Amino acid sequence: MRGLPAFPYQLLAVCGIFLTNVINYIIASYGSRSWDVNTGWRWMLGLGAIPAAAFPLSMVRAPESPRFLIQAGRTEEGFAVLEHIIGTEQARLRTDDICIGQTRNRNVA
Repeated sequence: MRGLPAFPYQLLAVCGIFLTNVINYIIASYGSRSWDVNTGWRWMLGLGAIPAAAFPLSMVRAPESPRFLIQAGRTEEGFAVLEHIIGTEQARLRTDDICIGQTRNRNVA
């Protein structure tokens, strides 16, 4: 269960690297050696920069982590994110678990 959220990220990263290499191979196969040295590398770099630029732009719309929001005292916002992901009842349980864990950690420290 713990590694499940990391798997899609890792898979997409590896697929993106593979796709970039395929595209770079195609670009390199269209030009001469001179063209590759003088111009082709710019196309390779530029086309790789498009998804790299799209990622930070897409992160603007990504919500904060529900755990972060709850631990920062923004419980309603954290609950809303959890509710959107896993439903109302599960979100209530998870929010309570996070709040209890936060209280327990404060008492230990």
